[in-house]
Amino acid sequence: GITSETLKPLASLLAARMDSGNTLAQRTTSLR
Repeated sequence: GITSETLKPLASLLAARMDSGNTLAQRTTSLR
């Protein structure tokens, strides 16, 4: 089944995507 060991990398990937999305949003807003 799904264990914490498999969820950890997935959570880190999601966090990285969220961070990159936030930075992109900040850049677009700063350009405006």
